[in-house]
Amino acid sequence: MIEEVARVAVAPGFTWTAAGAWASFFALMGLIVRQWVPLKKARIGELESVIQTQTTQIEKLTNRIEKLEQKLDDQRTDHEAQLAFERANHKAELGLQRHATRNAKQILYGILDLIEAAPDKAREHAAKMRDRMKELDTTEVAETATIRGAQIIAAAPVVSKQEHVE
Repeated sequence: MIEEVARVAVAPGFTWTAAGAWASFFALMGLIVRQWVPLKKARIGELESVIQTQTTQIEKLTNRIEKLEQKLDDQRTDHEAQLAFERANHKAELGLQRHATRNAKQILYGILDLIEAAPDKAREHAAKMRDRMKELDTTEVAETATIRGAQIIAAAPVVSKQEHVE
């Protein structure tokens, strides 16, 4: 015996194949939506992790840059102090050289004046000027020693600071 199949009343133009396709489509959409949310959360988590890592790296680099800038500023200050010291040193040396040149000129002009005034006493005048030149040499050595001592004293804080930095 053949059993009769119960027929379900459906709208005109409806087929069971179309119903199956629609059911499959909605099932697939449900599956996609259910998988979409966890995947989106995972992508957001990964993105937040990358952002956090980059933020940490940026903070480290910022700190390093600040330290390097501070070190550069300290070095600039030290070099400017050293440069000021060297300028003062050269200025003092130049002053000593000018002073020595003026003294030599004075002695030369003095001996010429004395020879012109009394040519017969030229030997005596030359001996006096030679003594005067020895006095000036002694004075110049003392001035040079004083300037060198001042340079050493002035350089001591700079040298001491450089030794502590290195």
